[in-house]
Amino acid sequence: MVEYQRSLLLYCFAGQACVTVGDQRYQLSSGQLCVTSGPAVQTGDGLILPIWYDTLPEIPTTRVMTLPAAWRYVMVAEFAASLQAPIGAASLSAPIERLLVDPAVAPPMPTAAAAQSVAAQLLDNPACQLSLSDFADQHGLSPRTLQRQFLQSTNLSFSQWRTAARVASAAALLSHGFSVAVTADMVGFQATSSLTRAFHRQTGCAPSLYCAGSSVTFEHIPQIPATAVCAQQAKMDETWWIYRGSATLTSGDYCRFLTRGDLVTLPAESDAHLEVAAGSIALPLGGVAAVDETPDLAAVVARFTPALAVAALQGATGGSVLSIAQRLNSARQMLRAGQAPAQVGQALDFPSVHAFARAFRLVHGTTPRGYQQHHQFVAATSQSVAAG
Repeated sequence: MVEYQRSLLLYCFAGQACVTVGDQRYQLSSGQLCVTSGPAVQTGDGLILPIWYDTLPEIPTTRVMTLPAAWRYVMVAEFAASLQAPIGAASLSAPIERLLVDPAVAPPMPTAAAAQSVAAQLLDNPACQLSLSDFADQHGLSPRTLQRQFLQSTNLSFSQWRTAARVASAAALLSHGFSVAVTADMVGFQATSSLTRAFHRQTGCAPSLYCAGSSVTFEHIPQIPATAVCAQQAKMDETWWIYRGSATLTSGDYCRFLTRGDLVTLPAESDAHLEVAAGSIALPLGGVAAVDETPDLAAVVARFTPALAVAALQGATGGSVLSIAQRLNSARQMLRAGQAPAQVGQALDFPSVHAFARAFRLVHGTTPRGYQQHHQFVAATSQSVAAG
């Protein structure tokens, strides 16, 4: 089980998983993206990529959408970018941000009582064929008065409002697998072509290309851009794994070409420079990897998920998810070396001992003092056994 304290994107890369937001449960399978509207709990064995930025726009309701298979590596690249992004100063890439924009939302409700009652009837039964005059007669109004009530509070005429409501209802049906022809009939359009014209006018895409909750039509797959990693500003050594494609490492006169599966460690504050080619992905490992380490995507996600929880805390200490993971891994080494927790927290730029202890517990499951005491006990026991 994994708990997330803030809204985020959860992409199911492989397998199946369950995401619970409030009292709602969402089943995810490979290729599906869940955009949560608040804190979430993830269960199941599926490989989920958590993508979080503290600048994520607010999502009123949790949504699940199915992305084409060609988007798999686009989402891995977005996950990699989110690990390195400065907290408070970065956001989703444009193609991913467009996934969060839903162009098929229901129109605003009118405020006048009669118009509001009519709108509620149309939302309950979008196929209703009663005219403006029919509804006006029901409420003892003239058609002009009822029309004015819609226009004044929604900026839409009665006809425009009803069409927008039908498109929103159609989008919901399409997302559940209904065909365009069946959907058109269910929401009150006289012909499939009428739905297609109205749908395209409101959403910018044809009903057959619509993805629930998203303005992306998937006609074009986003390109993974070239990226670069510079070690000059880094405070800690970091190993990078070429997950996909290729990259070039340069350091002074030294140059090395890297391909899929290669590992390379960039020393902190050095002139080492990693140029990752377009269409390629390099993933950090959260520290210096062992010489014989063979990483995999699931292990990388597991390493950074606790650090993401720290980053999402109110009053997070800045930097990035990657830098938080690096600092908390260094904290273990410093504690094992005998440094006091207060000194370790200060050396690693945490704002207070409490902030350091809270972050350490989230990542390592124990307090800094508890971790240090356990290490000292294990070391003493080992020495005693060896001496005996």
